[in-house]
Amino acid sequence: MKIQKEDVIRVFDDLASKSSWERLYSGHIDRIRYNFVTRLRAVEELIDLNVKGDILDVGCGTGDLAPFVTRKGAIYHGVDLSAEMIKRANTIYSVLVKNGKATFQIGDCENLHFCDKKFNTVIAIGLIEYLPDPSRFLSEMERVTKSGGYFLITVPYKECINSKIRKLLFPIKSILFPIYAKLKNPHLVPAIDVKHYSYNEIELDELMENRNFRRVDFRFTNFHIIPHPLDHLLPKLYMKISERIDRKGLGVHYKKWASNYIALFQKN
Repeated sequence: MKIQKEDVIRVFDDLASKSSWERLYSGHIDRIRYNFVTRLRAVEELIDLNVKGDILDVGCGTGDLAPFVTRKGAIYHGVDLSAEMIKRANTIYSVLVKNGKATFQIGDCENLHFCDKKFNTVIAIGLIEYLPDPSRFLSEMERVTKSGGYFLITVPYKECINSKIRKLLFPIKSILFPIYAKLKNPHLVPAIDVKHYSYNEIELDELMENRNFRRVDFRFTNFHIIPHPLDHLLPKLYMKISERIDRKGLGVHYKKWASNYIALFQKN
């Protein structure tokens, strides 16, 4: 676990120092950015009615959820293991920090320095996939969430057909992908080798039920109907089809092609 955390800190410190992370949520929407932007959009839509009081964003990165939360009148609290990510967040959203609408601090998701039942809603975007054992992290989420409060979590979807195809092509990918990444997205190269873990609905429900949470809503995003590696060749078509599925509310019918599963839980 310690080695994994050190790898994650190294990778995200590097991304933050190059201002690479926040660029994933801004500018022209390409094949890479599409995944991040649509995931964030789904998160905002799922928590929209529950953004009030104190909101905790665990693994906040550069605080890309802060504008949405503060526009709703809530107080945003961002925590991340990467000191460089927190430094960038404090710089980007210095006005929100100055006005007392947002705070950013270095913190470990397995040992948060907040009192029990402090937050109305807790959010963890792209975090659990880096944890070999999520038990301590989920126990902390239960501890800091108010009774009747909400916890939203995103995970790489384990049943995604496209992910299975990518695994089958891994021997070829391991040779060619680093070259491709350096040419197309050099700022993301450090993240290639960090171990990721995926989940399906049943596995996540079981983890949460054991911690006094019940699922109240969910969403799938980023539909690779045009699978790897064709999505690299036809990115506009892949994004157009995925967007149509998403906006028409057809995600559950095409979930086997979804990269992301996003679930909203309520604490009993």
